[in-house]
Amino acid sequence: MRLVWPLIVSMVVTACAGEKLAPSPPPGVDLSGKWHLDAAESDDPQRLADALANPPASGSGTAGGGPGGGTRRRGGGQPAGTAAPPGAFGAPLSISAVSEVLQWPGKDLAIKQAAGVAAFTSDGQDRIYQPTDAAAPRKKSKHGGTQVCGWSGPVLVVQVEPDDDRPKFEEHYALSNDKDRLVQVVLIQSGRMSGFTMSRTWDRVDDPK
Repeated sequence: MRLVWPLIVSMVVTACAGEKLAPSPPPGVDLSGKWHLDAAESDDPQRLADALANPPASGSGTAGGGPGGGTRRRGGGQPAGTAAPPGAFGAPLSISAVSEVLQWPGKDLAIKQAAGVAAFTSDGQDRIYQPTDAAAPRKKSKHGGTQVCGWSGPVLVVQVEPDDDRPKFEEHYALSNDKDRLVQVVLIQSGRMSGFTMSRTWDRVDDPK
């Protein structure tokens, strides 16, 4: 079992609660820092994308599982470790679009946070997550579709509504208690794949504030 598993469970439970997102986190919560992906403590997003592109026959094969492996199930959806059948998301999805969603951020990540606004830089891309009033028009997401951002306690939540062939999903980011790890949980919420999760962990490579 991974060292960060209790934190992952907490983040997933938070996603189930459905409470209104806040414009800022509790005092002392700051995701700022430089981070490097810990592959041994992370699911492999490419394996999931490959499983979606080449689903095995029913009852044969898996989509991985465990550190560096596949996905887990939360709530509905298919049992953990089974690949999605064709059309599992309902409308056809672009596998490249799914892969793009699951592989952001990359191996190296820099975050600058000011109040409730977090600016992520990875693989030459900048993405700013600014808390959004749920009643306000949704902002265009660089993942495709529109997004709403906010804080659920110490967890940064990014909710993305898809357009075209992209999945509906949420991203959750939180620090470990010692502030030396950043954990991301992606929750896919499209069709029969709703409830699948992927988690990744980054280790801090600078001194925390």
